Amino acid sequence: MDTLFFGASKLAGAFLFPLPASLLLLIFFGLRLPKFKQKIWILLPTAFLWMCSTDSFSQWMISSLEENYPPVKWENLPNSDAILVLGGAVDNLALHNDRVQLTSAAERMTDAVFLFQKKKAPRIVFTGGSGNLFFQTRKESESASLFFRSLGVPNHSIVLEAESRNTKENAEMTAELFRKNGWKSAILITSAFHMERSILVFGKTGLNIRPWPTDYRSRVKVLTIDDFVPSSHSLENTSIAWKERIGLFVYKVRESISTFLPLRFRYPWSKNWTSAYI
Repeated sequence: MDTLFFGASKLAGAFLFPLPASLLLLIFFGLRLPKFKQKIWILLPTAFLWMCSTDSFSQWMISSLEENYPPVKWENLPNSDAILVLGGAVDNLALHNDRVQLTSAAERMTDAVFLFQKKKAPRIVFTGGSGNLFFQTRKESESASLFFRSLGVPNHSIVLEAESRNTKENAEMTAELFRKNGWKSAILITSAFHMERSILVFGKTGLNIRPWPTDYRSRVKVLTIDDFVPSSHSLENTSIAWKERIGLFVYKVRESISTFLPLRFRYPWSKNWTSAYI
């Protein structure tokens, strides 16, 4: 009886969440529309959103980005000049800014401390200001410094780059920082789904990059309710993978333009809009 109640509560609860409940209502009212074309205009985007919000679809999307970057054993990781952490793990819009609040990518931060404690590099370099278009006042790097110091990393071993807003600017500004200090190698820490794009962008800087992927979102393939019922978590993973694919596409388009056009014709129209995705 308990097992039956457990199953029923899980199934009923899943359909009562805002996302699946809203999609079911759209299907219900869409089917009640009088004209076939009206039904199609409602049901097709609803079905697409339903599919994107299932675990099976989101896992297919996210795992294709992570599969080429399996976890690295710290013992096999060469020592480097710095541990380079990409922003995105600190919530700089947190209501209570007197304490550090991390995002779902928190492993970027904890892995950096772990590698520092294992003496893989004498310093941690955090790169990231604010990626919010309308809020540039509070920087991620400020909270990152507080977090690292709270876990015992000395202040002289923390280097901050606080102006970059995306991966492209991360690469450009940290490369300049490395050149000024004579550093040549870095252990690059970012989420596994973001590593492919990061390697492409940082590969242009001339730095010797050793990838340390973390924050894995791929899961064991087992049948769950979320394979059929939409969830906000699955939709988040799909959205993340979608953004990464767009970023990779834009990067490759931009590189093709750079390769085939004469220097004086490069980026006159594409530089601003493409940089937002790289």
